[in-house]
Amino acid sequence: MWCYRSAQDCAEPVVLFEYQPGRGQEHPQKFLGDYSGMLMSDGYSAWRTLKKAAHFGCMAQYPEFRFMSSGGWPRAYTRA
Repeated sequence: MWCYRSAQDCAEPVVLFEYQPGRGQEHPQKFLGDYSGMLMSDGYSAWRTLKKAAHFGCMAQYPEFRFMSSGGWPRAYTRA
């Protein structure tokens, strides 16, 4: 499932969910084409194939990144 959302201050905001059978880079490439505006994403590599877009990271994904880069849950979060 791919999710696309217009900017919050758009005159006619849009949220679109598009089902595709895979997570390949061809799906956002086909939908967004030569899009050259700002693109906020979760950092998934398929988004990075849109070369004309200005890429921004989503801070909601930061805890997951921190978890993955640290090698696991911090000791305070593990069960005894």
